[in-house]
Amino acid sequence: MGAYTLPPWQFDKILYIEKEGLEAQLAPYRLGQQYDMAIIFGKGEPVTACRNLLARSEIRDMKLFVLHDADIGGYSIARTLAEATPRMPNHSVDIIDLGLTVPQVIELGLETEKFTRRKELPVDLELDEDALEWFTGEPIPVGYGKYHYECRRCELNAFSSDELAEFIEARDEALTDLVARELERLVDIDRVVRQLVADYPDLADVDEARIGDTFTDNPTQSWRSSAEQLVAEDIDAVDGITDAVRALLVKQLAASMNDDGDETDERP
Repeated sequence: MGAYTLPPWQFDKILYIEKEGLEAQLAPYRLGQQYDMAIIFGKGEPVTACRNLLARSEIRDMKLFVLHDADIGGYSIARTLAEATPRMPNHSVDIIDLGLTVPQVIELGLETEKFTRRKELPVDLELDEDALEWFTGEPIPVGYGKYHYECRRCELNAFSSDELAEFIEARDEALTDLVARELERLVDIDRVVRQLVADYPDLADVDEARIGDTFTDNPTQSWRSSAEQLVAEDIDAVDGITDAVRALLVKQLAASMNDDGDETDERP
């Protein structure tokens, strides 16, 4: 894994799944192909080679999703992938934790199991209220004033194959909708389009004569598809239009962030 590179032309997101054994279970659903997503099946805590792979510059801009058990180890995996550790003190990657969290288990009514915790809970592990209750558990005296603790957890295996695939898809679609709604709130797309039309008037120069010429090669196509084809060709022919779109979007985003009261960098 240390020498492996995920081709960015094949994937724009990565899903790390804690359990190797789920690879065959999920294979028929072709989630990777459906969502342009590379899937890494791990075994417990992600190894250094995996963390190095995910931290590479060509991968850092991809969305990184994590799927894990609803237990102490699972919550720790999400943290390990994202944050620095004594072994990798400079490591830092933005992740999207899909779960499994204890509140999700409760909401979905998944089957749980008991386990005995013999070590102290990690003091720096962030736990939601339900997870803290589950993983704290009930004390069991083991002699000499020491205690173990009877706790509760839920593993990904509690899902059926269909349920697990649907859970992953639902989380991805929900996050995509969230991003789309936030962009819609921050950016006035119609305003960007109007500005581009004003700056590049030739893009709107699609008249009846030009549309009529397209029917020579394809007489059965609709007027609408002909017009869309011409506009697409005009856009492709304009140098620098992609940079112009980015500049307008950045300008609107910066203005929106200011309106929301967020700090901006005033340095030149």
